[in-house]
Amino acid sequence: MVWLVGDRAIIVPSNNYHFRSSGESAQQGQLLRMRAMEYSRSAVQASTTGHSYVIRPDGSIIESTGTEQAATLAADIPLRSSLTVTARAGERIPGAVMAATFVINALALVTVIGQGIRASARARRASSH
Repeated sequence: MVWLVGDRAIIVPSNNYHFRSSGESAQQGQLLRMRAMEYSRSAVQASTTGHSYVIRPDGSIIESTGTEQAATLAADIPLRSSLTVTARAGERIPGAVMAATFVINALALVTVIGQGIRASARARRASSH
């Protein structure tokens, strides 16, 4: 992803030549819509052979083209400089999720090991009687 216009819009060049007959180009457009909403920025995807889009910060599409269409898109887009919670948090959110996953897995491992030790101790006591 390329940020341009003083970080006030998202501009993405794309070459979807190998995905002409698949939904890949449209999927990339949907991902760009999510990024526009996530960062509250207008977004533009310019593709040589796939879909091209101009998207508002709310994810609505202002202009678009189909695949393998020679076209020029022109639109006024709102430029924003404010930061969303996601932009401020950056990598802290995925880092927190990974840390929580590690803690949960560690607790599960300790529980399984503890149950195995208790079962082994019970089996030894039962065999010694």
